[in-house]
Amino acid sequence: MSELSPLIFTIAIFLGGVVSGFSGFAFSAVSGVILLHFLEPLVAIPLMMCCSIASQISSLAVIRQFVQWRESAPLLVGGAAGVPIALYFLTLTNAHVFRILIGIFGVTCEVFQKNSKGARFNRSFSWCKPLP
Repeated sequence: MSELSPLIFTIAIFLGGVVSGFSGFAFSAVSGVILLHFLEPLVAIPLMMCCSIASQISSLAVIRQFVQWRESAPLLVGGAAGVPIALYFLTLTNAHVFRILIGIFGVTCEVFQKNSKGARFNRSFSWCKPLP
Protein backbone atom coordinates (compact mmCIF):
# COMPACT_ATOMS: atom_id res chain seq x y z
CA MET A 1 0.00 0.00 0.00
CA SER A 2 1.33 3.38 -0.95
CA GLU A 3 0.72 6.78 0.58
CA LEU A 4 -1.88 7.44 -2.12
CA SER A 5 -3.99 4.41 -1.16
CA PRO A 6 -6.46 6.25 1.13
CA LEU A 7 -6.94 8.94 -1.52
CA ILE A 8 -7.46 6.35 -4.27
CA PHE A 9 -9.95 4.41 -2.12
CA THR A 10 -11.82 7.60 -1.28
CA ILE A 11 -12.03 8.60 -4.95
CA ALA A 12 -13.19 5.11 -5.98
CA ILE A 13 -15.92 5.02 -3.33
CA PHE A 14 -16.95 8.62 -4.07
CA LEU A 15 -17.28 7.97 -7.81
CA GLY A 16 -19.24 4.78 -7.14
CA GLY A 17 -21.53 6.72 -4.82
CA VAL A 18 -22.12 9.47 -7.38
CA VAL A 19 -23.06 6.98 -10.10
CA SER A 20 -25.23 5.00 -7.70
CA GLY A 21 -26.90 8.19 -6.54
CA PHE A 22 -27.86 9.16 -10.07
CA SER A 23 -28.76 5.73 -11.40
CA GLY A 24 -29.71 3.70 -8.32
CA PHE A 25 -27.22 0.95 -9.13
CA ALA A 26 -23.68 0.33 -10.48
CA PHE A 27 -21.77 1.29 -7.33
CA SER A 28 -19.66 -1.85 -7.49
CA ALA A 29 -19.07 -1.58 -11.23
CA VAL A 30 -17.63 1.92 -10.94
CA SER A 31 -15.70 1.58 -7.70
CA GLY A 32 -14.56 -1.94 -8.59
CA VAL A 33 -12.80 -0.74 -11.72
CA ILE A 34 -10.50 1.32 -9.51
CA LEU A 35 -10.33 -0.80 -6.35
CA LEU A 36 -9.50 -4.05 -8.14
CA HIS A 37 -6.31 -2.47 -9.47
CA PHE A 38 -5.05 -1.86 -5.94
CA LEU A 39 -6.65 -4.56 -3.78
CA GLU A 40 -7.07 -8.29 -4.02
CA PRO A 41 -10.62 -9.34 -4.92
CA LEU A 42 -10.98 -11.02 -1.52
CA VAL A 43 -10.58 -7.58 0.10
CA ALA A 44 -12.10 -5.30 -2.58
CA ILE A 45 -15.36 -7.16 -3.12
CA PRO A 46 -16.51 -7.18 0.53
CA LEU A 47 -15.60 -3.47 0.74
CA MET A 48 -17.65 -2.72 -2.38
CA MET A 49 -20.57 -4.83 -1.14
CA CYS A 50 -20.67 -3.08 2.26
CA CYS A 51 -20.63 0.36 0.63
CA SER A 52 -23.22 -0.68 -1.94
CA ILE A 53 -25.53 -2.12 0.71
CA ALA A 54 -25.23 1.07 2.78
CA SER A 55 -26.13 3.13 -0.30
CA GLN A 56 -29.11 0.94 -1.17
CA ILE A 57 -30.40 0.94 2.42
CA SER A 58 -30.39 4.73 2.44
CA SER A 59 -32.42 4.71 -0.79
CA LEU A 60 -34.75 2.04 0.53
CA ALA A 61 -35.48 4.14 3.62
CA VAL A 62 -36.98 6.78 1.33
CA ILE A 63 -39.09 4.47 -0.86
CA ARG A 64 -39.97 1.70 1.61
CA GLN A 65 -43.70 2.49 1.69
CA PHE A 66 -43.91 1.98 -2.09
CA VAL A 67 -42.18 -1.42 -2.21
CA GLN A 68 -44.43 -4.48 -2.43
CA TRP A 69 -42.50 -6.77 -0.10
CA ARG A 70 -44.45 -9.94 -0.90
CA GLU A 71 -43.55 -9.75 -4.59
CA SER A 72 -39.93 -8.92 -3.72
CA ALA A 73 -39.47 -11.96 -1.46
CA PRO A 74 -38.17 -14.34 -4.19
CA LEU A 75 -35.52 -11.79 -5.16
CA LEU A 76 -34.41 -11.34 -1.54
CA VAL A 77 -34.30 -15.10 -0.90
CA GLY A 78 -32.36 -15.72 -4.11
CA GLY A 79 -29.87 -12.98 -3.30
CA ALA A 80 -29.34 -14.26 0.25
CA ALA A 81 -28.90 -17.84 -0.99
CA GLY A 82 -26.36 -16.73 -3.58
CA VAL A 83 -24.02 -14.99 -1.13
CA PRO A 84 -22.39 -18.12 0.38
CA ILE A 85 -21.95 -19.65 -3.07
CA ALA A 86 -20.37 -16.48 -4.43
CA LEU A 87 -18.05 -16.18 -1.43
CA TYR A 88 -16.92 -19.78 -1.87
CA PHE A 89 -16.04 -19.19 -5.52
CA LEU A 90 -14.37 -15.90 -4.64
CA THR A 91 -11.91 -17.71 -2.36
CA LEU A 92 -10.99 -20.04 -5.26
CA THR A 93 -10.47 -17.30 -7.85
CA ASN A 94 -7.06 -16.11 -9.00
CA ALA A 95 -6.89 -12.31 -8.59
CA HIS A 96 -5.28 -11.67 -11.98
CA VAL A 97 -7.79 -13.85 -13.84
CA PHE A 98 -10.65 -12.18 -11.96
CA ARG A 99 -9.50 -8.70 -13.02
CA ILE A 100 -9.24 -9.78 -16.64
CA LEU A 101 -12.69 -11.42 -16.59
CA ILE A 102 -14.32 -8.32 -15.03
CA GLY A 103 -12.75 -6.18 -17.77
CA ILE A 104 -13.92 -8.53 -20.54
CA PHE A 105 -17.42 -8.63 -19.04
CA GLY A 106 -17.62 -4.82 -18.87
CA VAL A 107 -16.42 -4.32 -22.43
CA THR A 108 -18.73 -7.07 -23.74
CA CYS A 109 -21.76 -5.52 -22.03
CA GLU A 110 -20.94 -2.10 -23.43
CA VAL A 111 -20.40 -3.39 -26.97
CA PHE A 112 -23.65 -5.36 -26.82
CA GLN A 113 -25.53 -2.34 -25.53
CA LYS A 114 -24.15 -0.03 -28.21
CA ASN A 115 -24.87 -2.50 -31.03
CA SER A 116 -28.42 -3.44 -30.03
CA LYS A 117 -30.26 -0.29 -31.06
CA GLY A 118 -33.70 -1.95 -31.06
CA ALA A 119 -33.41 -3.64 -27.65
CA ARG A 120 -35.05 -1.82 -24.79
CA PHE A 121 -35.45 -2.90 -21.20
CA ASN A 122 -38.93 -3.36 -19.79
CA ARG A 123 -39.05 -1.01 -16.83
CA SER A 124 -42.42 -2.12 -15.46
CA PHE A 125 -41.40 -3.87 -12.26
CA SER A 126 -44.39 -5.62 -10.72
CA TRP A 127 -42.90 -5.66 -7.22
CA CYS A 128 -42.50 -1.90 -6.88
CA LYS A 129 -45.28 0.65 -7.06
CA PRO A 130 -44.58 3.84 -9.03
CA LEU A 131 -43.58 6.85 -7.00
CA PRO A 132 -46.15 9.67 -6.75
